[in-house]
Order: sequence, then structure tokens, then C-alpha cells
Amino acid sequence: VDTQKSTLFGWGGYFIRKSVGFSMYRGRIERHRRGSAMYKIMIVDDDPTSLAIGKALLSGEYEVLTMKSGLQALGYLKEYDSPDLILMDMVMPTKSGQDVLKILQQDPKLCNIPVIFLTSMEGRNFELECLQLGAVDYLQKPVNAELMKIKVRRYIQVVEIKRQNEFLKRKLFELKTRVNKIFDVALAALDDKKDQ
Repeated sequence: VDTQKSTLFGWGGYFIRKSVGFSMYRGRIERHRRGSAMYKIMIVDDDPTSLAIGKALLSGEYEVLTMKSGLQALGYLKEYDSPDLILMDMVMPTKSGQDVLKILQQDPKLCNIPVIFLTSMEGRNFELECLQLGAVDYLQKPVNAELMKIKVRRYIQVVEIKRQNEFLKRKLFELKTRVNKIFDVALAALDDKKDQ
């Protein structure tokens, strides 16, 4: 049986190289990445000026959604597809950024959305506070345009890597399934020869 498996592995490897072609997956990954829709950024802030500035800075590279309150953001997230990243003011009426983040963390469908807090407050260690709350980062208001773009790009790249990893996992599972079928057919053919 071990000899059979060794021989079959050689056949299977040849089949995979010739018929499946591992190199094609690299091309599929690239097409998957380039063919994806624009990454979606949600900005949540009760200040219209901050919303306008954020949208102006990011709309050239991303699809930007603007929400005027934490409640509006939560309503959208319950009804529509999740954004890839959320920029959210910490201090808002009714539902603060901290309140919204706690709700997101309790929802299995929303808990993995990265959140960057925006704050105009000074005099406290906001970076530590934001990280303790579960945000991935924070930006001081008024925001530095280049710093905002750099931080957004950094976390979007993380999202892109995760998407590519999920794509690879699916393809590897498909490949494993096909290889197992090849071995099953080949083993059955060898068994038939033995019986003859």
C-alpha cells in the first residue's frame, strides 16, 4: 500500500503540475485583488465640517460613507454590508464613540471591523485609552491629512491581506478535494488490475 501511495503521489503531483497549474493561483489572487470593489470607509462624526474634510481626503481612493451620529451608524450597520474600516469621533451626543464600539464588539458580524477613534480632546493618554477600548488606533483633531491617509492605508492593507488569505484557503481546500479524488480513482484502478 505504501508503494502504491508513493507511486500515486508521483502521478498526482504530475497531474497537478500539468492540469491544475499552481502558478495560475497567483494570477487569480491578483485578479481577485484588482477586481474587488473599492474598499469602504465609514466616518462617524456629529461635526459636519469634520465629515466633509474626511470625505474629501479619502474619497479619491475609497468609497466613503458619512454618518452624523452613532445611532445613524448603528442603524446602517444593521441593514447594510459592513465597511472595511470605521473612523469615529469619541465624543458625540446620545451614543458616544465608546458606546458604539462596545455595541460592535458584542455583535459577531461587526466585531472585527477595525475602528480608528477621532478626538479633539487633549491632556490625556488617548492612544492607550483607545487601545484599551478595542480601537486599532486614533487620530487627533483637527486631523493631519497625510497622517490620516497613512493610517487608513495601513489598516486597509491588513484587510486586503485577510481577504487574500481567505481566498487562498478556499482554493487550497478545492485543490485538496481534487487531489483526493485523483488518488481515489487511481487506487480503485490499481485494485481492479489486481483482481483481474
